[in-house]
Amino acid sequence: MLPDGLLLKGMKHVASLGGMVYVHAENDTLIQQLVEDFQLEGRNDAQVFLDSHPEYSELEAVKRFIFLASLVPNCTAHICHLSIAKRSASFKRGTKPWNSKRYC
Repeated sequence: MLPDGLLLKGMKHVASLGGMVYVHAENDTLIQQLVEDFQLEGRNDAQVFLDSHPEYSELEAVKRFIFLASLVPNCTAHICHLSIAKRSASFKRGTKPWNSKRYC
């Protein structure tokens, strides 16, 4: 996971080159804490992967990325995929700030 300050700096540089920033949006800090908690409980089953990647870890990261992208007007921003189907509809609806052509 890239710290927000470094991501913002990189987005400014990419914008100056006319490029596009792609991200896989998940909050790794939240996920890693859940993984550690499950390991302490002795859980190592396949369900742990799903339980350690809750929807809110992706939703938070998506919103944070969109906010950071809004700070760099010339940076084209792309989220590689969304796993949270019921929330992705709000991004597709064209609600501000997602209706900008800068967001893919």
